[in-house]
Amino acid sequence: EQNFPCIQLEFKNTKGIFDITITKKNDNFYIGIFDFTDHYEASHTLAQEKNESIIKSQLLQIQHNNIVLEKELVDLKNDQLKKSQEFKDEFLANMSHEIRTPLNAILGFTKLLQKFDYNEEQKQFLDAISISGNNLKVIINDILDMSKIEAGKLTISQVDFSFKQLIQNLHETYKLRLQNKNIELIIDIDQSVPEYLNGDSIRINQVLINLLENAFKFTQEGSITLKATNKGISENTINLNFEVIDTGIGIKAEKLKSIFESFSQAHDNNVKNYGGTGLGLTIVKNLVELMKGTVRAASNYGFGTTFSFQIPLGLAESKRKIEKTSSVEKFEEISEKHHILLAEDVTINQLLAKKIILSFGYDLTIVNNGQEAIDELHKNEYDILLLDLRMPVLDGYETAKKIRTELVEPLKNIPIIALTAHAMDQEKEKCKEYGFNEYVSIPFEPEDLIDRLKKLQA
Repeated sequence: EQNFPCIQLEFKNTKGIFDITITKKNDNFYIGIFDFTDHYEASHTLAQEKNESIIKSQLLQIQHNNIVLEKELVDLKNDQLKKSQEFKDEFLANMSHEIRTPLNAILGFTKLLQKFDYNEEQKQFLDAISISGNNLKVIINDILDMSKIEAGKLTISQVDFSFKQLIQNLHETYKLRLQNKNIELIIDIDQSVPEYLNGDSIRINQVLINLLENAFKFTQEGSITLKATNKGISENTINLNFEVIDTGIGIKAEKLKSIFESFSQAHDNNVKNYGGTGLGLTIVKNLVELMKGTVRAASNYGFGTTFSFQIPLGLAESKRKIEKTSSVEKFEEISEKHHILLAEDVTINQLLAKKIILSFGYDLTIVNNGQEAIDELHKNEYDILLLDLRMPVLDGYETAKKIRTELVEPLKNIPIIALTAHAMDQEKEKCKEYGFNEYVSIPFEPEDLIDRLKKLQA
């Protein structure tokens, strides 16, 4: 007997799947044909459904694996980006510290020297050092601010300030430039602009300085005009429009669209002939937009350029005087002499701080690191502690932490000022966490340091 299962046959109009059995009995052959069409089709359907189920299950597993893999890749990418940003922040912080430390000495001692009497040539030399040092300070700040902007960490403050004082300070800043170049600086302020406003005066000043620096760079003769126009006041908000107009070399029309991009220069030979990082106008655009404003540029190539920006500013809540009082005047109000302890390991910074602090009538003791500062606090009484953040043996952070957590009253409550060449926002937040009362970034203006000292004495 021979069996042939699952044979597909067709007999005229009959078509199906059959099992065939051939049996030999004696000399006769018997053929049995059994119709299993329904059975085989049912089995086929079941098998197909099973296969589809298996395939579907495998596809779902593959999809799940892909989702897990994609998440792992995203996490890995984010981790790499985070590490990259941390490395970048650390690099910028270190570079800022290494550059700002000697720059602090250059600007600080230059300012002290400018108080003495010199002949005209010597005065020109000192002025040149001061201008160059401040230019370098602007470049360093631009690089750090660009990093903050890219990381989304730059914030805009809202405080009352004197708009009149801001413009006067700008004019004072560029007096030296006017002496050394055949250029007239014209200040044109709309009389209807209130004297006292609310906003981020530091960032407004930074935008104006960048635009004025750009104008001075490309203007050899003629004039530079700074205009401020009241575009309307409503609900305690003024729309203030600024314009910086120069009679310089101008910008070609095809270049205007790209001048606000990072590292872009309006002229191919700019770096060769004029220098610059290509970051100034990018920072201008970003800062203006952070202040909810808009910036524009227009130029007549060969005849000059106009940069304008419009920002909304609040009106100061009170009409009190916000003019900056000099530190000398404020010191004269204090009758008793205060004792300052400075922990700083860089000799040249020690000398500069000593000259500045003693010149305002304070007593000063200097130590080389945080541990020496703590030892000194146990020996003598001090009113304020100035701490550099980077020192050997015991740095500023650990010193502040030890004072706040391990010393007893009244030593643990001594006012502490961080004196550092770091200038990143996270550095300021970290100082607060460690118990610092104030933060002074190097290079600093002598008046700024004294103002912080006076504030902590109040």
